[in-house]
Amino acid sequence: MAGNDRDSIVGRLQDYDFHDDALLAVRIVPAQNRREKSRVELDLSEYVTDRPRRLVFTGCENIRFDGDFAVLTDNAFAVVAEVVATPADDAIIALLKDQKPRLNVEYEDEDESPIEERHRQEKLDDPFGLVLFTVVLYGGTLDVVARNFRVLRGAST
Repeated sequence: MAGNDRDSIVGRLQDYDFHDDALLAVRIVPAQNRREKSRVELDLSEYVTDRPRRLVFTGCENIRFDGDFAVLTDNAFAVVAEVVATPADDAIIALLKDQKPRLNVEYEDEDESPIEERHRQEKLDDPFGLVLFTVVLYGGTLDVVARNFRVLRGAST
C-alpha cells in the first residue's frame, strides 16, 4: 500500500507538530484474537487550538512506558515534548531485547521454544515494516513498536 513503507510513515509523522500538546489519556487496546492488531491511543489537546485529537498507533507489537506522575502532572498543560518515528532495525531490536527480562515469560531452548519466544524471535528476525514511535514527554517516555499511525481530529476523549 502506497505511503505505508517505513520511510513514508516517518515522513507523514513529521507533518504533525505535537510539541506542548496536553496528554489527556493513554489507552492500550490489546487484540482479542489473531486477526486483530493491538493499538495504542493517546488523547491529546492541541497546544495552539486547544482542540482534541487522538494519536493512534496501529499494528502494535511492543510498548514501553516510563513516567513520573508528579512531573507529568506539573507539566500537564503542555506535556508532550515531541513525537518521533525511527525505522532503524537496530533501535527496534534493542528495545525488544531490553524488554525480554521484564515480560514475565520463561524462555526455553530454541528447539523447545514456547509460543511467546517464537513471536519475539519472528520480530527480531524480520523487523521490516515495524517502526519505533517515541513519544517524549516532560516527565516520561512512551515507546511503541508498531506498523503505522493515524491522527483523528476532534476525537472525543
